[in-house]
Amino acid sequence: MNLHKQTIFYREMLRIRRFEEMLLALFREGRLQGTAHGWKARTAAELYELVRRVGDLTDTELRERVADPDGGLCEQLLADGRIARVTVMGVA
Repeated sequence: MNLHKQTIFYREMLRIRRFEEMLLALFREGRLQGTAHGWKARTAAELYELVRRVGDLTDTELRERVADPDGGLCEQLLADGRIARVTVMGVA
């Protein structure tokens, strides 16, 4: 393999490696944020821990982190007083 072909080969390998690293970073972030498939909250306790770890979330962001958005987990935590809905500049 001549030098030019080697250079192209190594550039491509580096590009693939960077892409893999980016995907891994996105997956890790999704896991930490509770947005990755399989890492969303399934119970009220999991959702509470996620909110405690992540911090303030809008209603939409909160529902994105629940495995079953229609399951009533958000409402259960609100009713129990474990989370509170606060409106800031028109966003809840």
